[in-house]
Amino acid sequence: MLLVIPLYYSGTLSDPCDNDIDCSTLIVGSNCADNKCTCDQRLKPGPDGSNCIPRKIGDTCLDDVECSIIDLAYCDQSKCTCLPGYYSDNNSTNDVCVQRKLNDICDTDVDCSVLNDSVCSLDSRLCVCDVGYTETDDGTDCRPKQPGDPCDFDQDCNTTIDHSVCSSGVCACEIAYLPSANGAFCVLRKIGDTCVKDVDCSEAVTGSLCVANVCECQNGYMSTESRTTCIKSKYMYRDYPLTKKGLNREVCHYVYKIFLFRIHFH
Repeated sequence: MLLVIPLYYSGTLSDPCDNDIDCSTLIVGSNCADNKCTCDQRLKPGPDGSNCIPRKIGDTCLDDVECSIIDLAYCDQSKCTCLPGYYSDNNSTNDVCVQRKLNDICDTDVDCSVLNDSVCSLDSRLCVCDVGYTETDDGTDCRPKQPGDPCDFDQDCNTTIDHSVCSSGVCACEIAYLPSANGAFCVLRKIGDTCVKDVDCSEAVTGSLCVANVCECQNGYMSTESRTTCIKSKYMYRDYPLTKKGLNREVCHYVYKIFLFRIHFH
């Protein structure tokens, strides 16, 4: 089949046309609109108007579709722009939008919004973790701070860790609290938990003190099963001196329970 091209068609954009094939035969990516050859919506005219080339970041646009040839781009204020949290890679041969990382340059918090719990530092103009958060081990995101993480002031810690303070440059649990089993937060001490001084225990459980680095109830008191309260003992050694018959069965059973409890937590 012989393709006939109108004599008035010179192969240049804006030439008159009757249908799409009048344009696309000689200019790839063009079509006929309003009887004039024009580039498809996602393309733009080349420098001399003889071809159609992809739009790039910064090119003018009317809607998001015109910028959709660029991954992660949209039309903002009549210009093709990378989505919030992404930036144009000027070193790339093909115009692409790259996700920002921690410590990348930014202008506003929106620039860092693709990173969880991050902000644009007003001082350095870099994407950094927000107050109460720190970089993950691989440096790709932010996570809530934990006891033992570095800090500069109390808010660095207590924003995300209840009952914590910044002590000697690291997040630490307040008196009466200690790190949880997984080390992620602070929990109230119980009888049997580790301690350094009496106040570590007494502030958490009334009537307790620190004995050999373990919280115990004071003499004459015993712990409830929950280990959160010290109650006055029903029996005390001095009230039941040994006789020829010895202690009665009820008292012996109680003393044995205390013995087991102490063995368990020492």
